[in-house]
Amino acid sequence: MNTSELIQHIKSAGFYPILVEGDADRNESSAWRFVGTLQDFFEAAKAMGATVIFFFVWKLDEEDFHYDSDCSEESDFDDSDEEQMDSNKPREDRESFDLTLALPSIVNFKKHIGQDGMFLLTAKSQLDALSFRLAEDWWTSFGEQRDKARQKVDEDREAIREKMEKQQLQKEENLLKQVRSLIDDPEFSRISTQRDMKAYALEKFPELEGVDESSLTKEIQKLNDKILARKKRKT
Repeated sequence: MNTSELIQHIKSAGFYPILVEGDADRNESSAWRFVGTLQDFFEAAKAMGATVIFFFVWKLDEEDFHYDSDCSEESDFDDSDEEQMDSNKPREDRESFDLTLALPSIVNFKKHIGQDGMFLLTAKSQLDALSFRLAEDWWTSFGEQRDKARQKVDEDREAIREKMEKQQLQKEENLLKQVRSLIDDPEFSRISTQRDMKAYALEKFPELEGVDESSLTKEIQKLNDKILARKKRKT
C-alpha cells in the first residue's frame, strides 16, 4: 500500500485524512496502540467519535542501510532511527557502518528505496486517542534482516571496518582510472594548468569529490607530465 491508496481507504471509511510530520513516537506514546486489522481500527475510531485520521509515513532511505556506532542497542525497525541516536553528539563524530558489508543479502531491499514502507495512523476524540501501525511485508522483513546485520557489526566491528576500507580503496581506484582516461581527451590535453585540469576532471566526474585530495592531485600531476612529454615528442 502507498500513501495514495491509504488516503483512499481512510476516505472510504468516512474519515478525513491528514498527513503529518514530527515526532511520531511521542505522538504514539500518548495514544493506545490498537490491535486488529485496518478495518477494525476504523470501526473503533468511529465508536470513539473521531472524524479525522492523522498519519505518518516512513519511507526506505539509503541511510537505513548504515548503522551509526552510537545507536541504541534496541533495534526495532518500527521506530524512527533518528529517535534511537544520541542527539547530543554531532553526526560527524559518529562511526557509520555499511550494513551491506555485514550482511550482503540486505542489498536486495535497495529496490524499495523511496517507497512507502510503514504508516502510523492516529484517531483522536474527546474520549481518548488510538494508534495503529500498518507495515508492508518487505518493510517488516527488512527490519529483521537489518537487526541481523547490526548484530554482526556489534560482534566484529574491526572486520567490518577492514571491509569498508577495502571497498573505499577499490572505489577510489576505479575513479582514478577514469581520471587516467582523460589523457585521450583532446580538450583536457589543451588545458595549461594543473589547477584547471583538476577542475575539469571534477566537472566531468563529480564522484571524484569523495576521493582523497592528495591522490587526485598526484594523478593530475602524472597526466600533466605525460601530456607534456607527448608534446615534446611531436616537436
